[in-house]
Amino acid sequence: MNGEQYLMTKPRIAVIGVTENQDKYGFKIFKRLLDLDYEVYGISPIYKEVLGQTLYPSLLEINNEIDLVIFVVSPKYGKDYLNQVITKKIRNIWFQPGTFDDSFSTIIKENNIQYFRDCVMLCTPC
Repeated sequence: MNGEQYLMTKPRIAVIGVTENQDKYGFKIFKRLLDLDYEVYGISPIYKEVLGQTLYPSLLEINNEIDLVIFVVSPKYGKDYLNQVITKKIRNIWFQPGTFDDSFSTIIKENNIQYFRDCVMLCTPC
């Protein structure tokens, strides 16, 4: 199953890197998923709320089950979030362009995680 097909299953999604800056993809992706009626949780250690939605400082703060995590952060922060994905036993992750680091490959493979590396904006309906 490719990323576009997976999104059609309407997974519960966490977006890491949500921001108030409307020019950044952390905002655009979060807004697009909300507009498309996905169950979406925003992750930001900086902001408490965006678009009227409460944000969480980490994945570990979300009590509900998450099916997919979208990374919209620099790879230097990605490894910590990848460890949170493993702790929460999340099986699907999506790396926006520029967020993947080759060192993640081994961790992903060892934990049997499916991942996508396309721009999620290109895989959601307009």
